[in-house]
Amino acid sequence: MKRYLSAGAAAIALAAALFLIYFMGRPVMPSYENVRSGYTSSEARLYDRNGMLIHEIRRDEKVRRLDWVEIGSVSEAMKNTLILTEDRRFYSHSGVDWLAVAGSVLKGGSRGASTISMQMASFINPEKSKKKTRRGISQKLRQMKAALSLEKTWRKDQILEAYLNLAGFRGELNGIGAASAGIFMKEPSGINIKEAAVLCAMLPGSKAVPKVIADRAYRIVSLTGTGVYKDEIRELAIQAVSRPYYIKPGVALAPHVARELLKKGVNSTRCSLDKNIQEYALSSLQNRLNELSGRNVKDGAIIVADNKTGEILAYVGNSGTGSSARYVDGVKAQRQAGSTLKPFLYGLAIEKRLITAASLIDDTPHDIPTNAGIYIPENYSNSYMGQVSARTALASSLNIPAVRVLELAGKEDFTERLRLSGFSTINDDAEYYGYSIALGSADITLYDLTAAYMAIANAGFYIQLKLISGEPSGPAKRIMDERAAYIITDILSDRQARSPTFALENVLATRFFSAVKTGTSKDMRDNWCIGFTKKYTV
Repeated sequence: MKRYLSAGAAAIALAAALFLIYFMGRPVMPSYENVRSGYTSSEARLYDRNGMLIHEIRRDEKVRRLDWVEIGSVSEAMKNTLILTEDRRFYSHSGVDWLAVAGSVLKGGSRGASTISMQMASFINPEKSKKKTRRGISQKLRQMKAALSLEKTWRKDQILEAYLNLAGFRGELNGIGAASAGIFMKEPSGINIKEAAVLCAMLPGSKAVPKVIADRAYRIVSLTGTGVYKDEIRELAIQAVSRPYYIKPGVALAPHVARELLKKGVNSTRCSLDKNIQEYALSSLQNRLNELSGRNVKDGAIIVADNKTGEILAYVGNSGTGSSARYVDGVKAQRQAGSTLKPFLYGLAIEKRLITAASLIDDTPHDIPTNAGIYIPENYSNSYMGQVSARTALASSLNIPAVRVLELAGKEDFTERLRLSGFSTINDDAEYYGYSIALGSADITLYDLTAAYMAIANAGFYIQLKLISGEPSGPAKRIMDERAAYIITDILSDRQARSPTFALENVLATRFFSAVKTGTSKDMRDNWCIGFTKKYTV
């Protein structure tokens, strides 16, 4: 049976409490401004080159906390229900509700009677971390002293606002922002009376089982006199507590860049991406994949870079939510190069003055003896054109002429040229690939390929790609003779020379200057298309 104190004993206890509170020192509480400025979201944010939010990613694995929510952005239903539940005389006391304290003392309890101000003070009291003590009268007295000190410098609306942002609601969900988004998938301004009752029911114990939360929610909503049925509120509470929570990112346009730049301890940073270009690149990829859905085309990746600075303006690692492998970064994944390496081979041969753009090369069946047997290259179309110019052979991406050019330039020199051009995945041993390197048997990344093509666009000078605007690029290095780079650019922009394979009218023939090359890997597993204008490489 619960033991109750006599009125006299209760009066003595209250007098002792008042003496301790008013005549012993009170803690100096941090200001509202300090608490708010020290608040950190669990979400890290990536901003584009213009300061626009481009991606949010969770960084704190221990707690889920969103942006600070101002009191004006919280629904009246939530605020009123919270005060009714936790501290109905919140606006009339000075931090301690003495009527509630007296009632608690008369019942012989040392707990209860905690005001919102007292709870808030316990969240931020600098003395709390100095020593841990058991819950009881001494702790309650410290809470009271801290709350009275807090209300000397804080306004009521500031206390209520901070409480809503610092209170734990359910599991790892801290603050009204995370709770309303994760549990009810809405902003705090949209919380209705029933939802408010459920959220307030979580405050006494965020790990309580669904039935306990449901019972609490019904008791709370009954106090409001809104006529909500018991079954109705219980069902809402049990659903809210039982299902896994989900917080939809505010913006999710660049997940792979965010994971690279928002390392542990980095809450926000700017990158070189342009939000408008990133959105356009992603939507373009998704639209094209939809068009090709019946042709076994599953996913893709895109880079857009500024030729002058090397800054990446768009970085799309895959198609996003529709991808079957959302965490795979197609920009950095190794894929067989196909014909995309041919411009570097022809550029090397032109540099060595072994060929010119007008040189005639045999496009006829060709058998090459090797240590592993006879190597027999074939054209993509399985047809032959006979004598063709180097210009036509490269622009139309003919395979057999490319192998003949490799025989002239040398496998070792070509693989060395590829390494010089930034292809970090190229094997040091030229014999590892044999003559098939001319047709792109090597595995490369879209990242390296983009940087190498950007060098051709820059008259043979290689600069590193970068994801941070204004970051030094380091010294440019020449990877191709300027004259060879000019000739290769001219060939890749020649619609007439491309026509034997691609016809005159095709998507590669733009209305403005552009130099373009395609590539197809073995068994047509992967397709590449890379090109550049005077300003961009895509």
